[in-house]
Amino acid sequence: MRSAILFLLLPLILLGVEKSKIINSETTMTISERGTAILKINKSMLIADKAGEDLAKILISVNDYVRLDKARVRVLDSRGKKKRKYSKRNFNQIDGLSSGSLASGELHYFLDVSNVIPKPFRLELEYTTEISSLFFWPTWSPQEHFPVEQASYLLNVPENFQFYFFNPGGIQGESSKSAPYRWTYSDIEIFPDEVAMPSDVFDKYRVYFVADHFELDGYAGRGSSWEGIGDFYWSLTKDQFHLDTASVRDLKFDSCESKRDTIAQIYNYVQE
Repeated sequence: MRSAILFLLLPLILLGVEKSKIINSETTMTISERGTAILKINKSMLIADKAGEDLAKILISVNDYVRLDKARVRVLDSRGKKKRKYSKRNFNQIDGLSSGSLASGELHYFLDVSNVIPKPFRLELEYTTEISSLFFWPTWSPQEHFPVEQASYLLNVPENFQFYFFNPGGIQGESSKSAPYRWTYSDIEIFPDEVAMPSDVFDKYRVYFVADHFELDGYAGRGSSWEGIGDFYWSLTKDQFHLDTASVRDLKFDSCESKRDTIAQIYNYVQE
């Protein structure tokens, strides 16, 4: 009889079990007149089950142009009482692999607080990074592998500052069209666990940003067009890569019937 009653009550019991989630995620990007920026991240999370331990394994990645200024972590029990607190000095530093890209010197700050107190518990994360070049303006990606109840992005820019943004998914949420700019999403579903997902799924909630003008190590660039990006990259690399101009004369473009054939011949030459 007891087993039958338990079987009937089991769906109600499971319904009341809390699952790990992100309660609130706030991102604030403040751009200075010098073309640098301060990025602040504030997250409040519920760690309620085994899966939620991934949320409590905190990883902050930086590079030569993005520096971690400060970080603070607080662990609170189910009643909201503070049980643990951590700062930047408590994070372990892990060297990243150099990819040969513009942003080398990759470094990861890691802190695991997944089992410091019994579950369920509340985790509050706050950290600030300094971005020395707007070429590395990060994408805002509020969707995660856990439900997100509320996410917001606040952008503060100098007067007459020009920039561009794009949400490929077409979901605008609640957004303002004047400074300070703000984007807000509510009840964001879990990021799909797929190896190769379509771009419209991957980019559904993402917002991409680019500054009209930016500077990197004294090299100026424009983000308003691919031509501007190309000119910027050429100015960075023009003294590093050289082609033998004498051998270029061996290219025969007269026989090319289309631009495709011309590009193919140049491509094959470069690969050799």
